[in-house]
Amino acid sequence: MKLINHFLWGKIHWCSWPKLCAPYAEGGLNFRSFEDLYPAATFKVWFRLRENETALKFMLSRYCRLRHPSKAKVNDHYSKLWKRISAVREEAEAQITWNLGKGEIDFWIDPWLPSGPINPNAKFGTKVKEFWDNGHWNLDKLQNLYLS
Repeated sequence: MKLINHFLWGKIHWCSWPKLCAPYAEGGLNFRSFEDLYPAATFKVWFRLRENETALKFMLSRYCRLRHPSKAKVNDHYSKLWKRISAVREEAEAQITWNLGKGEIDFWIDPWLPSGPINPNAKFGTKVKEFWDNGHWNLDKLQNLYLS
């Protein structure tokens, strides 16, 4: 914020930040307030984490060991970033619907069907690609899954 203040005004503040965030019609510059941008940025980080973006894989390995990211724990000694994105994960997950793609999504927990997750309480780690071969469902594997 200090950097933006210096860019806009130098050492003298000629106009308040709320006034700059006001719409053009009300005499403002239509800037976005940081209170509006903060949640949006947090949701974006959560989505990138869920997409397995390379820059965030360390977070998956550190905080989501053998757990689905939406089920990972939050402890006091975890980083501020992990606590921040964990605070929005329930709301963010409700907005995500996955496409099959290469099948790198969780078969049970990720919402890749229009009806939502198959079993949100299932064990994490079974990927869709385990049942999807060359553009077709492997019915033998699916039947074995159903029978077991």
